[in-house]
Amino acid sequence: MLTLFLVAALAVVLVMLYRELLAWPKNFPPGVSLANEPAWRRHRRFSLSQLRDLGFGRRFQPLELETAAEVSDLLDLMAGRRHDQSVRRPCDGAVLFPDATYRCFAAVTWSLFAGTRPGRAADRQLLLLGRRGRQSVLATDATGNTIIQTPWLRHLSPGQFGLADFVQGHNALTDYVKQTFDEQLATYSEHHTRHFLDVCIKEMKKDSADQGLPFDIDQVIATGTDLLLPSLTVTTTALAEAVRCLVLHPEVQTKVHLEIDSVVGRGRLPTLEDRPNLPYFEATIREVLRRKTAVPLSVAHASMAEATLNGYTLPKGTILLPGLEAFHMNPEVWGDPENFRPERFLDETGKLLPDRTLPFGGGRRECFGKTYARNSLFLFLGGMLQSFILQQPQSEKPLTLDGLCEYGIVTTPDSFWINAVQRPEVPSKN
Repeated sequence: MLTLFLVAALAVVLVMLYRELLAWPKNFPPGVSLANEPAWRRHRRFSLSQLRDLGFGRRFQPLELETAAEVSDLLDLMAGRRHDQSVRRPCDGAVLFPDATYRCFAAVTWSLFAGTRPGRAADRQLLLLGRRGRQSVLATDATGNTIIQTPWLRHLSPGQFGLADFVQGHNALTDYVKQTFDEQLATYSEHHTRHFLDVCIKEMKKDSADQGLPFDIDQVIATGTDLLLPSLTVTTTALAEAVRCLVLHPEVQTKVHLEIDSVVGRGRLPTLEDRPNLPYFEATIREVLRRKTAVPLSVAHASMAEATLNGYTLPKGTILLPGLEAFHMNPEVWGDPENFRPERFLDETGKLLPDRTLPFGGGRRECFGKTYARNSLFLFLGGMLQSFILQQPQSEKPLTLDGLCEYGIVTTPDSFWINAVQRPEVPSKN
């Protein structure tokens, strides 16, 4: 009887495994970041060409104005002109990072994707969405983790291997994208293109059967998630790490303050036009991205053909994980990689040297949001440093450069509180 039960149980597991192997690829459309050739080439080319028309990865005044509005909103929160007890303590005015920035980056990204920034009523939803995105990227790692490599295990132990956190976080993001898609589809007109989502809907309506790569609703949602997830995790993490590095190195913060004062003043926010004239600030951003690699192993790649690398033969289909953090911390490249030293990116005259960092990967498959992320980081951090001295509240456990972090696909800092002390006024630049 026991033998019969074990055979039956094994049969059930095998059936589940077979069904899983058939269903798993369909459950998670590749979007852009996880697609292989030829789907990757088509979807990346389509997404980049359309998004660039809307300002993604290039100078575009409407998008910069949207970003400036969110920068101003964050500064109002930090200065106490706007109150949100979820991310700002009433007792001492301390602001919670990176949580306080989830709304900012999600709103700018969504203005690009769906043509409108969410209103104040959506603040709580976007905060929870940011936390769900963080939960999702921490539930697995660049190797795929157990549950991605062997997804059928979820039938044996649904609550283990990070599956519950991954699914909950993943579903929160895709549900938000799907809700936005449904809202925009209801008002879609083929005679008027409002935003990137309209372009996707138009592409969906075309007959793509001859391409063998249909652009369907699942692909649209996956592409939207590809835009939203990095904004909520990688970019907010980079900004939080920049804040932590500057709190721990007040001498660097002071130099950035003085440079911004001399170039921009206080009468307006820093803009991308100021960027070439702020070499020390740019070097500081590079050093943050080098010293605290947000995605240490990048994302998994695969060899398209058999190749030889440093004497090793790599068969076709070999999974490759670029060690970005290992490169950023290699003493043969940087000399003293453990030190936070922006001057390493400047020559003896103070001009920027060529950038050797790889925080967004490299080559054809580097992150297609690289320019957008760098621009956003410059604008948000520039606005913060123009107005505030960033300090840690005395009531908090002291920060360290390699302090508490959680490790997944994205290495994210534990949330921490920061005081934003208003800087003394200086004459405005004309």
